[in-house]
Amino acid sequence: MTNSKDIFNTREVAEDLASRLPCRIFALIGDLGAGKTTFSQFFLRALKVKGRITSPTFTIIKNYKLNSPIGGQNYASAYHIDCYRIKNPEELLALGFKEILDNPKNILLIEWADKIKELLPKSALWIEFEHGKDKNERNIIID
Repeated sequence: MTNSKDIFNTREVAEDLASRLPCRIFALIGDLGAGKTTFSQFFLRALKVKGRITSPTFTIIKNYKLNSPIGGQNYASAYHIDCYRIKNPEELLALGFKEILDNPKNILLIEWADKIKELLPKSALWIEFEHGKDKNERNIIID
């Protein structure tokens, strides 16, 4: 568990994971406002995504093209997916999720991943975000 005292610590954790890229599928879980989107924005910025990075709450899936090698691999896209509004996994499948997931050239950041747990491979890295004791404090638990 990482105790993130502020947004700068969250940025450090996201940048560290993006630089090491221990996997390509990141399953993010936690309560509203616990830091999933902020973490995702820092992670995508560390992957050299240009332009504005916003939450895909209403679009559900956002695709960001990647232009430089990451960890010796040539990934094509980073997908930021928000399952908050998903009522059942089939809804995500109807949006082409299986094709996105199966493409080894894609990196996926999936918020509210517990809603689609049965669709994710065992190789996904689960990251839980919890509110800490102080207003800006977060606990980040990497499984």
